[in-house]
Amino acid sequence: MRILLVGEFSGVHTQLSKALKESGHFVTTISDGDAYKNFPRDITIPSKNHKSKILLLVDYFFDFLGVKGLFSYFKYKRLLSKLSGFDIVQFINPAPLSAFGSLASILLIRKISKQNKKLVLCALGDDYRWVNACLHGNYKYSALDNLNLKTLPKYLYTLKYKYGIFYKQLQWYVEAKCSAIIPGLIDYQIAYEKHPKLTKIVRLPLHTCDYNIDVDKIKRKSEEIIIFHGWQIGKEFRKGNYLFDDAMKVILDKYGKDKIKYVVCKSVPYQQYLELLSGADIFLDQVYSYDYGVNGLLGMAYCSVVFSGFEDNADNIGVNAIPDLQNLIGKLSFLIENPSEIEKIKCNAYNYFLENHNAKNIANEYIKIWDNC
Repeated sequence: MRILLVGEFSGVHTQLSKALKESGHFVTTISDGDAYKNFPRDITIPSKNHKSKILLLVDYFFDFLGVKGLFSYFKYKRLLSKLSGFDIVQFINPAPLSAFGSLASILLIRKISKQNKKLVLCALGDDYRWVNACLHGNYKYSALDNLNLKTLPKYLYTLKYKYGIFYKQLQWYVEAKCSAIIPGLIDYQIAYEKHPKLTKIVRLPLHTCDYNIDVDKIKRKSEEIIIFHGWQIGKEFRKGNYLFDDAMKVILDKYGKDKIKYVVCKSVPYQQYLELLSGADIFLDQVYSYDYGVNGLLGMAYCSVVFSGFEDNADNIGVNAIPDLQNLIGKLSFLIENPSEIEKIKCNAYNYFLENHNAKNIANEYIKIWDNC
């Protein structure tokens, strides 16, 4: 099968591509590498990384007008013309290439659809339906709960999908062109609820061989409990990092720094991030999501007790972190006072990861959906 994967979201298409190639399929990936994460890809459509706040605001202005990336689209049009003859084209979301705004994305999808057989939408990352669901209270809590006039600049990128020109039209256009919509997380399944093309959730794929995973870390070797906080700069209000940090101030005061080692990780190279994560007993990820994403999955793979979205957790594979300070303090205190529970959850999480996120099995799930849609 000839497969084209368009766009990237935290390495999902990178991992999927590798598994598909190992099964004998011909796969081409096109993206910008997901910004600073710089995931490998076959074709690069670069996006600008503005360090100046003024240039960033100008970029947002053109994005809200819908015209961002039109020049880039015509610049790469000849290259895009060569992306033809694929059996399956999967977009990571309705605006799969961050260099392209709404109009450029519509042109991209129109061109790709004319040149190939079957299009599929993978519901991951921000899009019109998810933002709309957050703003209309479809969730008990969501990443947009902290939106107000003061925090508005932090949410401009997200709000463009709701209020930017032609983004709603882009959403309907992609859905009309695609044969299936495959959610990667519970949050997106809810956002697309009752859509006739919606499939079951296909979990995030991960190759264990790509990471130096030490299963022996399930058993703790010292009395010290290492708590790792993956703090994503710029996403504090979406992830709830400030709540984790406030909870940890109470925990450190209550149990002391002799018993608790608190590691806060901000803006470090990805490999260093993984090294710090790999030694953690507890991993603080996010509080405003129903499901765990790639970061949470990595924590499970590295044998940590992950605080993230486990709203549908019936297997005791992690801790469902909600935006409530006292609740977070209580759950952290319970684990610290019952270290045997840490080992139990670590073991459950790692086994669940092996059974439900094996990249080869996930690739087969995608293929079944592609064949039948």
